[in-house]
Amino acid sequence: RRPHAPRQALLPETLPKASRSGVKLNELRSSLDGIWASYRRLLRDPNQIALLALKISFLAGLSLVLTVVPLHANSVWGATAADVGKLSSFVTFLSLLVSPLSGGLADRIGRPKLAIGGSLATALAVACTPFATTRRSYYAVRSVWAAGEAFLITAYATLALDVTPEEQRGARSSLDNQVGDVALLFLPILFGVLGQHSFAAAFWPAAGLMLAAVATFARLAKPAAAVPVA
Repeated sequence: RRPHAPRQALLPETLPKASRSGVKLNELRSSLDGIWASYRRLLRDPNQIALLALKISFLAGLSLVLTVVPLHANSVWGATAADVGKLSSFVTFLSLLVSPLSGGLADRIGRPKLAIGGSLATALAVACTPFATTRRSYYAVRSVWAAGEAFLITAYATLALDVTPEEQRGARSSLDNQVGDVALLFLPILFGVLGQHSFAAAFWPAAGLMLAAVATFARLAKPAAAVPVA
């Protein structure tokens, strides 16, 4: 008997159009299934939930800066668009100076302690902002706010590397972006609506949300994520 000729593998390009569409659809489904499986594994880790709480805390502050802060500054000390621009540049410059210090502190006292300290400082500054009625007091409050955020961002970035397995870092980055997009979809609207009634009605709930996020982080973050003191 003559041996059968080997069957050629059918490449997607050689399949009929309908079959090619089916192949692409199956590949898409497989990719989505893999992404959701990675998300589920990440969300079973208390450290990942703790980090996402910190992410929401940071975005609560950013939402205030985007919506309420310029209007409040204009209302209480007559800040113009140029004044708001100067204030934003000052905050950025301060963060630039504080970032090296925050990196050293993250290695010395540990990432979780730095994250908690930075979050508490930010929440305190946000809660005190309605009482800042002069240019000088406003710069003081925003300075504490900016320093706290610099500590928080540094601790957050290093913690994410510490607690995420290397093979899941891509999925974790994707999940982080998803949570961030959802937060920025709703928080600016929420604080903007509250700020229409009174500025304190926007700042104080935001500070409360930050404190709740810190409490969640402190409860869920595992001590093993901390870095020993050098």
